[in-house]
Amino acid sequence: MKPGLVIFFDVDNTLLDNDAVYAGLHERTAAALGPERDRRFWEIYNEVRAINDVVDIPAAIEQFQREFPGLPAAAELHRLVFDFPFAEVVFPTTPAAVAHAGALGLPAVLSDGDSRFQPHKISASGVAAMFDGRVVIRQHKELEFPQVEQLYPAGHYVMVDDKPRIHRALKARYGDTITTIMVCQGHYAAEDHDYHGADIVLEDIGELTSLTADELKRPAGAR
Repeated sequence: MKPGLVIFFDVDNTLLDNDAVYAGLHERTAAALGPERDRRFWEIYNEVRAINDVVDIPAAIEQFQREFPGLPAAAELHRLVFDFPFAEVVFPTTPAAVAHAGALGLPAVLSDGDSRFQPHKISASGVAAMFDGRVVIRQHKELEFPQVEQLYPAGHYVMVDDKPRIHRALKARYGDTITTIMVCQGHYAAEDHDYHGADIVLEDIGELTSLTADELKRPAGAR
């Protein structure tokens, strides 16, 4: 029997502070590469993102290594990036929010991202363990939601995310069959204040613990 309620959580700036991750990564690459080569690395990062339409740090590292094959620091980039202490940037209220979701329905991760760095981040941070390994990563989750529904069939869905565009897209397509929860953490929330696609707006992921299953199943409009 399919569960009555599946609660999907985004990861970056929803469960962990991804802005802090990138600030830390910039510090690490700058110290290892120096200003000019560090600037080039992040240019490549943006180029790869534009070409692949997804953040893909491993692909950026590989391209940089091809451009600077004799640079010792280039060979160290993978370690510098993948050894980041991801567990330290999980929001303090995340475990309680996930546990509460588990008492109301079936919680699972639904994240955008590449196939190498994103799963590593989710695992190394401890987030995957919080969800007992229920992790789905898609390049564009708002476009690939029908496939996600097949993996996790339910009577009703909830999407907890920090990106307003995700809520607008899902709400436009699925209406009241999904409840969208906007979490105002991170730069997307600061840059885009159009929350009309969100049924519920939270300032912190920990505020999820105040919501009941009935509230999650009955979208009531943005508040």
